[in-house]
Amino acid sequence: MTVREFMESERLRETGAEAVVLYSLGDYAFLHDDWFMEGKEPFPVFSAGLETRIKILSPEGVRYGMFEFPYEEFSWPDGIFDIEGFTHNMDDSGRIVSVPLKLSDMSDADAGAGERVRRIVFPDVRDGSVVELRCVQRSRHTRMPEWRFQRGIPVLVSELVYTTCPYLGYSPVLKGARRYDYTEKRVVKGRQRAAYEYEPDYLVLRYGMKNLPAFPQEEYAGNAVDAVVRLVFRPEFSLSPRTGARTSYMRTWRQVNTELSKERDFGRYVQAAAKEYRKVREAVSGEAGGSVARQLYAYVRDNYAWNGVQAACASGRVADLVRSREGSSADLNLFLAGLLRAAGTDAVPVLLRVRGSGSVEREAPSKDAFNDVVIRVTDEEGVHFLDASERFAGFGELPARCADMEGLVAEPDTEEWVMLSQEQVAFDGREVGIVVDTAGIADVSVVRTFDGAAAMNLRSGCGGSADALARMVAGEEGASAARTEACDEPGKPLVVRYVCTEEVEREEDGTLRLAPFGAVFPGDNPFGQTTVRHFPVDIVFRPVDVYRVRIAIPQGYRVKSLPSGMKVEDGISRFTYEAVAGENEVVIEAEFSLSESRYPASAYALLRKRYDGMLDALSRPVVFEPEELLP
Repeated sequence: MTVREFMESERLRETGAEAVVLYSLGDYAFLHDDWFMEGKEPFPVFSAGLETRIKILSPEGVRYGMFEFPYEEFSWPDGIFDIEGFTHNMDDSGRIVSVPLKLSDMSDADAGAGERVRRIVFPDVRDGSVVELRCVQRSRHTRMPEWRFQRGIPVLVSELVYTTCPYLGYSPVLKGARRYDYTEKRVVKGRQRAAYEYEPDYLVLRYGMKNLPAFPQEEYAGNAVDAVVRLVFRPEFSLSPRTGARTSYMRTWRQVNTELSKERDFGRYVQAAAKEYRKVREAVSGEAGGSVARQLYAYVRDNYAWNGVQAACASGRVADLVRSREGSSADLNLFLAGLLRAAGTDAVPVLLRVRGSGSVEREAPSKDAFNDVVIRVTDEEGVHFLDASERFAGFGELPARCADMEGLVAEPDTEEWVMLSQEQVAFDGREVGIVVDTAGIADVSVVRTFDGAAAMNLRSGCGGSADALARMVAGEEGASAARTEACDEPGKPLVVRYVCTEEVEREEDGTLRLAPFGAVFPGDNPFGQTTVRHFPVDIVFRPVDVYRVRIAIPQGYRVKSLPSGMKVEDGISRFTYEAVAGENEVVIEAEFSLSESRYPASAYALLRKRYDGMLDALSRPVVFEPEELLP
C-alpha cells in the first residue's frame, strides 16, 4: 500500500462510520475438473475468490479486522487456501508499515452439521489501520453463495466477476436494488485440450456497484436482511459433459415436498422414528395428566439435548440420536414427529427460515431454502406448533427464532404455507411491598411473576439455574435472599421473591419523597433509536407488564401528594396508572402492554413516545409529610 493511498483513505473519516470498505472484489468460477468431466462427481469444483481492503475509522471499528469463512468439513484441507493479508499502519515518520498475516492469526472451529469456520484475526489493528485480505475458497455444491454488495459499514466499490460453466445453468438475480452501477459481458472461446477435444465457450460476467451506504442496524428489525443489496444465484439446470443429458433444477414446492418425504434425512427419518414409539410409550406411560401430544413433546424436550445446530434435515440416523441423546433441531423435531404419528396424532413438519436469516424465495423452490423445522400438531386441543430443541419452552411455545415466521407444511404433493403464530405474550407481573421508617430507609419486598415467553426466555438465559436466575432478576443486592419457584419447569409461571432496602429522599423539614417503582423500574426505553426508521417494527413477543405497589404510610406521617392517574389506549399501546391513599397504606396499580407484535416503520416514533410516557409516570414520587413539625 502506498502513502498516497493511505492518506486518501484518511479523508473518509468525515463519513462518521466505524470503518469503510475501500473495495471488495469477488471472483466466482468453476474449475476444470476431470472427475466431473468423467461423470465421477455430479458437480465441478467451485472457486470463490475475495480481495478486499477495509479502512478502520474508530476504535469500535477494530472488529472489522476479523473475518470468518464457513466451509464444509469434508473439503478440508483444500476448502480455503491461498490466504494472504496485511495490516497497514503509518508510523510517526510517515512511512507505511505492513504486518503480514501469520498462521497463528488463523484458527478453525466446529460449526456443527458438518461445517467448520475459518477465523482470521488481523494483527496490530487499530484506529487508522487498513486491513487487506486476499483468499480463495473452493468446494462442490449445487447452490452458489450469494454476493453481498452492501455491508454494515459503507462500501466504496463492490464488484463480482462470475465465470459461467457451460454445464451448469444459474440465473443471477439482484436483490435490494433495481440495477447495477455497471456491468460487462464477454465471451471466452473454449481452448483445445486434445486433438479432437475442445472446451465449450463460456461467458464472463461482471457486476459492480459503487458508494453503497451502510446497511441500517435497527432493533426489532425481523428479516430486514431481505433488503441488503446482494446478488443471488438460482440453479436452473445441469448438462452431463459425457452424455449431454439435461437435469432440471426447476421444481415446484409440491415436488420439493414429495422428494423430501422419500429422503433418508427427512421422510424416512420420521418413519424410522415412529418405530421407536413402542419403547417411548413405556417411558411416558407413567406420566400423569396431559394429552399424548403433550407427554411425547415433554419426553423429547426433557430427554434429548439440542446441540445448538439449526437444520431443516436430520444429520444422521435415528439410532445415532437415541444413542447419543443429542442432536440438531431437525434431529429432535423429526424424531418427535415420528413418535406423534405412531401415537395416532396428526403431526407434520413445517419448514422455515429462522428470524434474521432472510425470507424464503418463493420463486426458487428448493429444500435448501430452509434452515430449521418445527412440528405442527392438530388434536382435540386445537393446532399447536412445537419445537423440542428449546429446553425451556412449554407446549405450544416457540423460541424467538421461529415464532411468528412463515413456514412450508412438509406433506407430499401439497403446497401449504402457514404462519407460526401462537399469540405468545411476555408477561411480567411485579408485586411490591414497601415499609419506610422516619429515617428514610425503605424495606422492600418484591414478587416477580413471569409467564409465557418472558418465563421461557429467562429460564433459557440462566440455563435453569436458580442462583443465576436470582442474580438476573433481583440483582446482586437481593440475590442472596431470593427464592425461586418453578425455575426448571417449562410451561409454568416462574416466580422470584426477594427483599432489598432503598434510601428515600428526606428533606430538612422531614418530608419524604419515595420512588414507588424504584426496585422494579423497567429501565431504558427499548425504542431508543433516534435516527430515521427504515424497517417495520417486529416485537416477536408482545410485552404485558403489570405493577402493584403497596406502601405502608410511615408512622407520624400523612400523604402530601400522589401521582395523578392516567389512561392511554390508542391502538399502539395501552397504559393505565392509578394511585389511591387509604387509612394505612397507598396502593398503586399500573399496566403497560403493546397492542400488536408488528408495526409499520412510521409507528416507531410513537412507540418511543408511549414508552417514555410510561417511564415518566412510573418515576413520579409519592410524597409524605410529617403530621406535625418534627424537632
